[in-house]
Amino acid sequence: MAEAMDLPMTVTEILLIETAMPSGTVAAVVADRYGCDGSIASALVIATYGLSLLTIPLIMLLTI
Repeated sequence: MAEAMDLPMTVTEILLIETAMPSGTVAAVVADRYGCDGSIASALVIATYGLSLLTIPLIMLLTI
């Protein structure tokens, strides 16, 4: 898609690295605020941080 949009390589690399980042912690706060299970949302946010330890280096290895 980046090639179709004719983006510079630097912008493409930044976008790919950004997609590997974990989800925001605000999701857990919003879930708790609107009556959802905040503990499950918090656990999922923590899981994405754990997975990012693998995905960020992998994405960087594949793109750079």
